[in-house]
Amino acid sequence: MNSEIDHITPKGRTPWRGRMQLRPVPSKSRAEPEIILMGLVGDMSFQSPPDGITQEYHIQEAYRRLEELCLWLHDELDKPMKVKKVGQQSYRVEVLKCVAYTIDPVKRTIATGKIIKRKHEDIECNFEIGHPMRTHRWLEFVLEELNLSVAPEEDLFFTADEAEEFNNWLITTAYRLLLKDLRFQQLRKQLLPIALNLP
Repeated sequence: MNSEIDHITPKGRTPWRGRMQLRPVPSKSRAEPEIILMGLVGDMSFQSPPDGITQEYHIQEAYRRLEELCLWLHDELDKPMKVKKVGQQSYRVEVLKCVAYTIDPVKRTIATGKIIKRKHEDIECNFEIGHPMRTHRWLEFVLEELNLSVAPEEDLFFTADEAEEFNNWLITTAYRLLLKDLRFQQLRKQLLPIALNLP
C-alpha cells in the first residue's frame, strides 16, 4: 500500500448537488418548518421536533443544526474514505473525516478512533466484524467536529436533560436519513468492509 492518501469514492451517482430547504408549515400551536431534502438521502417527510423540547427557539435551532449536519454529510459522501499507511505494517481507514479504523494485518487487530480538528484519538469502542457503522453513535464525532452538539454548561438556554435529548435527536434523525442514501449504503456495506479487509 502506498504511503500517499488514497481516495475511495462511490461510483455510479449523478453529479448533482442537492439542496435542503426549510419551509414554514402552518400549525394551530406554532409554525414548524418542514424539511425537504433532495440529493442527500432522498425524499424526506416532516420530522417531528425532539421530545421534551417545547421552546420555539430550541425547535428552530434543532432544524438549523440538522440542516447543517445533513448538508455536510451530503458533501462528504462524495469522497467518504481515505486510506493511508501509519506504520511499517499498519494502515488507517478514515471515514467521513471523523471516524478512524487502524488495522494491523500482522497482529490481526482493528483499533477504533475519532478524528477531531485533524487530531486522531483512540477510543474504547466495540467493533462488530462485518457491520461497521451500523449504529448512529459515530455521528457524535461529527457533531463534535462541526460544533453542533449542545453543551448545557456553555448554553444557558438548555438544561442538561434538554441538551441530551437535543443531541440524541440530531444524530438519530441524521442516521435514519443516511440509511436512505445509496452512497452511504455502499460505503458501509461494500467500500468500508473491503478497505478493512473484512470477511
